[in-house]
Amino acid sequence: MKKTGRIISYISVALVTALLCFAGMSLWLVNMAGGADNLERGAKLVQALRVIDEKFVEEPDLDAAVDTAISGMVASLGDKWSYYMTADEYEAYTLASQNSYRGIGVTITPEERGFRVVNVTRDTPAYEAGILPGELLTAVAGESTAGMTTEELQTLIASFGDESFELTVEDESGGARTVSISTASVYTSPVSSMMLDGDVGYIILNNFRSGCAEDAIAAIEQLMADGAKALVFDVRYNGGGYVYEMTDLLDYLLPEGTIFTSVSRSGETETVESDADCVELPMAVLINDSSYSAAELFAAQLSEYGWATTVGEATTGKGRSQVSYILSDGSALHISHEAYLTSKGVDLAAEGGIDPDIAVDLSDEDKLNLYYGLLKPEDDAQLRAAVEAVS
Repeated sequence: MKKTGRIISYISVALVTALLCFAGMSLWLVNMAGGADNLERGAKLVQALRVIDEKFVEEPDLDAAVDTAISGMVASLGDKWSYYMTADEYEAYTLASQNSYRGIGVTITPEERGFRVVNVTRDTPAYEAGILPGELLTAVAGESTAGMTTEELQTLIASFGDESFELTVEDESGGARTVSISTASVYTSPVSSMMLDGDVGYIILNNFRSGCAEDAIAAIEQLMADGAKALVFDVRYNGGGYVYEMTDLLDYLLPEGTIFTSVSRSGETETVESDADCVELPMAVLINDSSYSAAELFAAQLSEYGWATTVGEATTGKGRSQVSYILSDGSALHISHEAYLTSKGVDLAAEGGIDPDIAVDLSDEDKLNLYYGLLKPEDDAQLRAAVEAVS
C-alpha cells in the first residue's frame, strides 16, 4: 500500500507539473500574442494557412500567402503611410534611408527607346566605366530597356549584385557601345545648392534622411561665405525622412523655442527645443503636394516663427511619424505610431496640410521637368516668385 501510495503521489506531482507547464506555456503564448483575443485571431490565420497547404488543388506558395495576408492586415488600417515590406524590400528601404542605393551611380529620365543619363555621380561604377550625361541606356545584359519603368530598370540592375554585366549605351549621335559594369552601394547627398542672381542662396532638400542636416548646414554656410543675402529652401517632392535630421536643421536656422512636438497613442507628448543661435536672413520655402511629413513640418515651423515665406502649392498633410518593426524573417511592418504637431500645436494631418503664403502653379510639363531635375531656374515660376519674396 505504501508503494502504491508513493506511485500515486509521483503521478499526481507529474500531472501537476505538466499542468503548470501547460499553463505557463499558455500564458507565454497569450503574452506573445498581446492578449487572448490576438491569440485566437492568430490561431484562425494558422488554420487558414493549413487548409491552403493541405487542400488547395495546386502547390501553393505559402510564403507569398503569408506576405499577402500581412500586407492586407496593414492595409485594413486605412492609413496609406503604414505598409508591410518583405525582407528584400526592407533591405532596399534601409539603404534608401541612408541616402544609399544598390546601383551604378546615374540619374536618368525615361525615353521611348531607353533611359537618358542626366547626371553621373563621381567615383561610382558608371563614372569609372566612362558613362557620360546625355547618353542613352538601351540594354542591360542584352535585354532592351525600351518600355521599362524606372523601377523595373533599378530592380534589374540591382539583381546582379556584385557580378559584372554588360550595359549598352548610345551617344547623342547614335553611336552604340557596350561596357562591362557592376553595381555598388552608392551614396547620394540629399542636398544641392547654388547662388542665384541677386545673391540669393538656393538650397534643394531632396529628403530628410541620413546626412541631410549636416550637408544642408554646410551648404548654407558656404553660400553665406560667398555673400548670400537671402535663402530659398526647396522641399518640393521631398518625401520626409528622419525627425532628428529636420530638427537639427531647424535648430540651426531658428531662434530659441519649441520646434517639434510628438504625441503618442496614449497621449504622451515629447518636445524638441531650439537654442538661441539662428540664421537671420530673409527666407522662403518652396512646397507642393509632394512635400510630405518632415518636409511639411520644416516649412510650417519656419512660417510659424515668421522666419520664412512659403511659396508654391498646398501640401498633403501627413502629420504622422512611422517606425519599422522587424519580423523574424527580416520583413518589417512600417507603422504610424505618433502624431506630430507644429510649435503652435497644429496637427498637419487634421488640417490637411499647408496652404502657401504665395500660391503659384506650374504646368504639367514643368512639374515633370522639375521632378526629373530638368527645369531650369529661369523657367521655374515658383522659384522666381520665391526669389522675389526674399529680395
